[in-house]
Amino acid sequence: MSADPARAGAGRAAPRPAERPQSHPEQSPARRGALALYALALLPPLALLHAVDRNAVSVPFMDDWQFVPLIEQVRAGDIPWNALAAPHDEHRLLLPRVMIVAATILSGGNYRVQCFVTVAVVAALSHARLSLLRRSLGPGRPAAGAWLLANAVLFSPIQWHNWLWPMQFAYFLPFACLVLALAAWYSDLRPGARHALALLAGWAATWSFVQGLLVWPVLLLVVGRDERFASPTARRRALGGWAAAAALAVFLYVNGLWHNAADPAYAYLHAGVPPTESTLALLRSEPLATLQKMGSFALAMFGNALGRGFPVSSNLRLATAFGLVLLVAMGALWWRLGRSGRLGGPRFAFAALALHGFLTAALVGLGRVWAGPGQPLTPRYTTFGTFCVLPVVLLASLAIASEAGAEATSEDAWRRRWTFACGALAAVLAVNWSYGLVMMREWREAQLVARTGVHFAPLLRTPLLGYAGGRPKFLRARIATLDRLGYWDPPLAEDLRLDQFRMGKALPTRFAQVERLRDEKGLVHLEGYVRYGANGSVPHALLVADAAHDGVVPMIRAVCQLGSPPRWHRHAFMRDYEFVLREPTPASAAYGTFDCTIRRGTLPAPAEGRLQLYALDFARREVRRMHDEVDLTRLAVVR
Repeated sequence: MSADPARAGAGRAAPRPAERPQSHPEQSPARRGALALYALALLPPLALLHAVDRNAVSVPFMDDWQFVPLIEQVRAGDIPWNALAAPHDEHRLLLPRVMIVAATILSGGNYRVQCFVTVAVVAALSHARLSLLRRSLGPGRPAAGAWLLANAVLFSPIQWHNWLWPMQFAYFLPFACLVLALAAWYSDLRPGARHALALLAGWAATWSFVQGLLVWPVLLLVVGRDERFASPTARRRALGGWAAAAALAVFLYVNGLWHNAADPAYAYLHAGVPPTESTLALLRSEPLATLQKMGSFALAMFGNALGRGFPVSSNLRLATAFGLVLLVAMGALWWRLGRSGRLGGPRFAFAALALHGFLTAALVGLGRVWAGPGQPLTPRYTTFGTFCVLPVVLLASLAIASEAGAEATSEDAWRRRWTFACGALAAVLAVNWSYGLVMMREWREAQLVARTGVHFAPLLRTPLLGYAGGRPKFLRARIATLDRLGYWDPPLAEDLRLDQFRMGKALPTRFAQVERLRDEKGLVHLEGYVRYGANGSVPHALLVADAAHDGVVPMIRAVCQLGSPPRWHRHAFMRDYEFVLREPTPASAAYGTFDCTIRRGTLPAPAEGRLQLYALDFARREVRRMHDEVDLTRLAVVR
């Protein structure tokens, strides 16, 4: 504990405590403590994996639909390389597109697989980060404790949007590539192998997402600080080679970037140009005001992974405050460690991660500041905030462990320092985990509603498709393509017979009622509520069907949407399911309420009797009948 593995030189890893003789009995408790911490560090990824398995739904969302024609083309044997590398907003999604196509084809259209790919990418990142920690702190308790806390940050369900949105592993790829590059660079491999692996990771990051471009200047700084070069000439050659590779990567990336291939509906209505064009227009017209907005935007981005889930009047202000604290903490830790000579060798990797994380979060401000001050609280952006929290945790771990060793303090003193430093963050993380797990369940229900809309899309027009993210005509074309490929499980509805679902127990009147019925210009309006029980769980849809009689199977006449706003105080933009401002849930959007409009032409003739209403649980493929019926002859509710 008293040795600083990085002080002996930047290039060579210090002797590992695990390699020392194990004859001293006093080492046994420390070893057992380290093993216990390593075991505990596996709990966050395992808990997150379980949450993903429970909540991921096999249905595309928003941008996922854009890749369906590409999947069909590759499935037919044609690989369009130009389309694979085409600009998507500000991004070059070559690597993500290849992974999306491969995962979809190999899984037979199971979109849940991409969610597990996301977890696998982050697990690889975590393992590479552990390698850096062990080289910096040795394999004992300091490295194990730092890995535990870092995993609690990294695998937090506060990133629920990205854990459960199939294609969102693209967000994590540049971060993973950077950590893998750093692990390779500070490894014991030969110089040529280290250079080659780091370069490969840099190119992979570049063709993953826009923040991959930032990997090049960060790695250039890492190369420039390395003390393992045989001579100044060798250092200059290496820096020149890296600079040339970076210049080539940037040139290839930006060449043709302003020919955006993304559908305008998924590019903030920017047709043919990246959304960043709106920010550049603001900079030209109001440079100082826009720069000020970008600064506020960046601070909120830094803290957006911490400043949510709390019952406060403004999560945006809280995120901004957290962002300022993180920025100051990162600067103070970097200065303190650098001034004391404790950022040499593999330890500098954590400063490089901090630089990349904060630059990435600030870069989002360049692209999205025009969208308004609440945009940093877009839930998928919590990943960028997470990679601001993570390096601060790692730098703090280095500082605490180093100072404990430098002062030759006892294990008890080190433990007190560690506990004091981690306590506040652990409390915030506990809120994040609780809030994030709830939102993962909310997202599952929202996506099951989307899957219900997809199920009926070929036969009925339904507002439920809005939950899948896109224009109905656009979505129906993509749904039909996936249907031709045989990628829907369960298959889409071939008819509107009610018996395609299992009949469950009828709902009692206290949980399901039609409260109002009216007829306006050929449109029948049904208003009421339906819930499964006192806990407020809501069906995924309300089915309006013919009344059963004389052994005739009822036919579904309409699929109605039920009010299901996020339970935890967020205002939803339906096209993106983004939660931005804390607002009370309006009474009109209470859980389980419905206001269903049905065209008279889709209903049977009044002489044929009544309509019955059924609550649909799509996950269980079960319907439960409401007691109320609609008498079409008198247009009245029958109880």
